[in-house]
Amino acid sequence: EDLMRIHQVQIKSFRLLADVEMALEDETTVVVGRNNSGKTSLSEVIRRLLAEGTAKFQLEDFSSTCYDNFCEALQAHKDDVPDDKVRVLIPAIELRLTFQYDPAQPGFGPLSPFVIDLDPACTKALVVIRYELDDGKIAELFEGQAVPPLNEETRIAFFRSLRERIPTHFSTRIWAEDPN
Repeated sequence: EDLMRIHQVQIKSFRLLADVEMALEDETTVVVGRNNSGKTSLSEVIRRLLAEGTAKFQLEDFSSTCYDNFCEALQAHKDDVPDDKVRVLIPAIELRLTFQYDPAQPGFGPLSPFVIDLDPACTKALVVIRYELDDGKIAELFEGQAVPPLNEETRIAFFRSLRERIPTHFSTRIWAEDPN
């Protein structure tokens, strides 16, 4: 019997995977699909976020739906919406891993800091890994941008600045959430 295994994977805002949820089988999971259906994106986001060191992503790594969200966040920031509400609008690339474990086993190894629920009957742990805007960086991300609504020209300039700023203003955070 396995001590622990990844039971479910959720991916948000990465390339073709705007919002994907996948259950993994006990033994083997085979991912099949047509070209451009997201198979490479699936392995790539997991590889990057779980690799040692700091994951780096580019503007082009965000799913296409995120582009409008960046514009919406810019609009809110220019409208003096409070930072906590602007932050919610700013896209983040997210990987959620649900682990199944055996609570009878004495140690969970590297998973132990993520087992945070207090329910003895619970056999799941949820790890969230998110590439997101660093704290206190909203103003810097949007500094010098045109006031929306953006036209074709100002939109191109905005995305050009995001392309430069995302790798320096975003980083990866990891935390546990109660699976219940």
